[in-house]
Amino acid sequence: MSFKDELATLIKARYPIVALTSFEERRVENIVQEIAKDQGKTLVIWTATRGFFGIDGKVIQSSAADLIEALNQVISEAKSKKIIYLFKDISRWLMDPQDKTYYRLLRDSVETLKASQSTVLLLSPMFSYPREMEKIIQVLDVPYPDREELKSVLERVVDAAKSVKSTIQSPTNGELDAILRSGAGLTSDEFENIIAKSLVTQMKVDPRLVVLEKEQTIRKSGVLDYFQTVEGLEDIGGLDVVKAWITRRALAFTQKAKDFGLRPPKFVFMCGVSGTGKSLSVKAMASYMKMPLLVVDASRLLGSFVGQSEQNLRSILKTAEAVSPAILFMDEAEKLLPQGTQGDSGVSSRIFGMLLTWVQENKKPVLLAMTANDPLKLPPELFNRADATFFVDLPVKSERVEIWGIQIAKTGRDPKKFDLSLLAEESEGWSGREIENVCSEALARAFEADHDIDTDTIRGVLKERVPLSVQRRDDTEKARKWGKDFALPASTKGLSGEIGVRAVEF
Repeated sequence: MSFKDELATLIKARYPIVALTSFEERRVENIVQEIAKDQGKTLVIWTATRGFFGIDGKVIQSSAADLIEALNQVISEAKSKKIIYLFKDISRWLMDPQDKTYYRLLRDSVETLKASQSTVLLLSPMFSYPREMEKIIQVLDVPYPDREELKSVLERVVDAAKSVKSTIQSPTNGELDAILRSGAGLTSDEFENIIAKSLVTQMKVDPRLVVLEKEQTIRKSGVLDYFQTVEGLEDIGGLDVVKAWITRRALAFTQKAKDFGLRPPKFVFMCGVSGTGKSLSVKAMASYMKMPLLVVDASRLLGSFVGQSEQNLRSILKTAEAVSPAILFMDEAEKLLPQGTQGDSGVSSRIFGMLLTWVQENKKPVLLAMTANDPLKLPPELFNRADATFFVDLPVKSERVEIWGIQIAKTGRDPKKFDLSLLAEESEGWSGREIENVCSEALARAFEADHDIDTDTIRGVLKERVPLSVQRRDDTEKARKWGKDFALPASTKGLSGEIGVRAVEF
């Protein structure tokens, strides 16, 4: 069911109050106007600056710019008329702790609206409301424009530009597909601005510019970062099981797999010792699958107002669906979905529930990739929803040889000139990140001493440091025990035999 159909159904079913979250006021107005026309109703818009006015901009009642008067008018005339009231930015008044009049009036209007053919729509980019109202308000996210809507915007802007300057070039068929794919996840206004900028600077629409501008636009949301990753599977030392899963499951996103009836994976979970390559694996996964990587910032996701965290998550999921195929990356999930959280008024539980529901019901090709250092802090039912749950252990010697070679190569040196076997022997219990840090420190010391980096320089740094697995031995062993019991090994090799090797098919 499309957004328009869903909203039309709610209005026809006499839902009294529906909250719409969107930055696109003009687009929403047009959609609601179409619904009003289809149902034989009148659309009336309200803002604090103009009062009530129609879709044509003609003011109906400017004195109703006062919200109290406007809500009183809704209560008095709703039963006798067939009106769709579209209130803009009303959540700013609802969240005012000093004045509950608006809240009370809105609650008073519910019974009147239920008995009428009128509906109140509340439109705001980010909707927050008092907890007491969550049972009377139906929240509906306005999806981003689909391919056909974006194509219409593109054609309109290009045609307008060509009427002014004949040298403007229309996109070729190949460029058109790339432009529309790159524009997914943008509002109509954002897409229109980017197209206009490209036409002004290059006299044509450049798909690469659309991608670059989209990255900046998504980052402005404050809770999501957009990356075109450069790390590849060759940057990962060891983890052969994870690499095999990535290469195999990447095929599930192809049209051939879809025609075959194979659904793409929805959720992969990676947990284990800190610094062992979990995040790097997700980045390499995005690069190998040629998908954008959307990274969630847990610290910015959790808001201070009632409903804000949930709204942030809805916005993230909506963006991921619009940008799809994509990978949605939640790093250090234990900070976002802690088990048994107290004192947060159930926010973490609601976010967890929303996320599980989305994983199960989402039909778009979005792969949720989640990592955690301490899986014991997470709700156990989370792992049952994953297509694969991997435990990433500390690298064994053969993997450390590979990691040392990768890190030394990154310095511009030939790994063959180093004793990689000796370095691997002396770095037992070290994670990949710790090995990278040691290599970086050794390079800095070699530069200061005015000689090139060598095996002995690296060994000198190693001898001065103690790996995290030794500093936090108990935590490391608890995590490894969990991995042995509940997860698939990320590698066919186990450290000192403590993590057993299992032959698995998934």
